[in-house]
Amino acid sequence: MTEPNYTRADFFRVSLRSTLEVVSEIYTQAQRAMSPLSTPPAAPPRPAFVRPPGAGSEAEFLAACTSCNDCILACPHHVIRKAGPELGAKIAGTPVILPSITACLMCEDLPCVAACETSALKPPEGAVKIGVAVVDPALCYSSAHQQDCNYCRGPCPPRPRAIRVPGRGELPLIDTEACTGCGKCAVICPADALRIEPLGAPPAA
Repeated sequence: MTEPNYTRADFFRVSLRSTLEVVSEIYTQAQRAMSPLSTPPAAPPRPAFVRPPGAGSEAEFLAACTSCNDCILACPHHVIRKAGPELGAKIAGTPVILPSITACLMCEDLPCVAACETSALKPPEGAVKIGVAVVDPALCYSSAHQQDCNYCRGPCPPRPRAIRVPGRGELPLIDTEACTGCGKCAVICPADALRIEPLGAPPAA
């Protein structure tokens, strides 16, 4: 059998092709490795917050609040806290309540309101109300997973009770007139299916 007769040019041609294939493979692997790094991570969602009792509209509150911390220090249950930068520059430093972490106990004498000297917090007319509970049907154990769950109803204050669970596998119903937005339901919900919307927020889709 006659062996193929390779010229010097053939040798360099084959060597160059092999080198280019190796370089191309290295480049492809590098691109795959770098692709997760080239996409910036999504910003974490802002924590849901409401204002302390007596805050009124957000615009009026921000105009009057001096971020003095008096209401924060006056809260006997340490529910009111100073907003961090994750809530935005306009909100940072002002007093907020994070209902999914700590519920407002709606003190009868409202020491937070009494401590406010700028009237950013005013004595409310009638019942104290800082928000309204909203249920996410996609997360709720009862509606989404057909489980017998009524955790949210238990801690809801009976004045009258704002949460009603019609039956197993059904979405809890919120009486928006009775709901004060205290957040007790949001704190206890094991599925994080409840959130507290501030007063005046657009209705959930």
